[in-house]
Amino acid sequence: MNTRLFKQIFYGGIFLIIIIGIISIFYFSFRAKPSCFDGKQNQGEEGIDCGGPCAQICFPPDFRNIEVLWTKLLPTDKRLILIAKIQNPNAELGAYDFDYEFSISKNNQVLKTVNGKSYIYAQEVKYIVEFIDKENIDLNSSLNLSFKNISWTKAEKFKKPNIILLDKKYLSDKDFNHIIGKIKNNDFVLLKNIKIIANVYNENNLILSSVNTINQLDVGETKSFDIVFPLSVNLESAQTEIVIEAKK
Repeated sequence: MNTRLFKQIFYGGIFLIIIIGIISIFYFSFRAKPSCFDGKQNQGEEGIDCGGPCAQICFPPDFRNIEVLWTKLLPTDKRLILIAKIQNPNAELGAYDFDYEFSISKNNQVLKTVNGKSYIYAQEVKYIVEFIDKENIDLNSSLNLSFKNISWTKAEKFKKPNIILLDKKYLSDKDFNHIIGKIKNNDFVLLKNIKIIANVYNENNLILSSVNTINQLDVGETKSFDIVFPLSVNLESAQTEIVIEAKK
């Protein structure tokens, strides 16, 4: 190989390396960085734009939304009880927060709506209860419950607190019947706004529901609750159900 040909090959190779270097600099400088919105599974994501560093969780293939098992309108002397039994069928996901709306309607006309917020753990069955003035609402009206703004999270990050029902008794005075008892926070965190729901059944038919709230329950602490019912309800002969709801 003569000297002139060698120089041509040598300088040509250097020029080619420079061109490749410049192209690489431009490519890596202007290439879009991986993100949670690029339609690709990258940067340690568990799925496409979900899981890992992304706020959006990955939904399992068998995911199902929160289900309403039944709704009921229950009358009392002065108020109307709106109650629904719901379930979260998902084993891997809980709903840390969601908005709900009760809708009372008759003849395709909405008579009243009641809104609130709640939560539900993985595979949990729970109750949503609201109390309103009767306002001449026909008890034959239909009651529907809908959900929106559901904040799903992984079940292992949203676990049901460990609260123990220690005692339950029935008492009466001249004004009311009472279900009294005690609960204990057997978890490792302080709990707030613990809701205790008492449902009364007559031959497996729900006839009344009442709620008591404990504002705060410290770790290992035991507190009493008192849930009142009208004297017309015989708690001794009825079936009662106590449900404790709390959120860490």
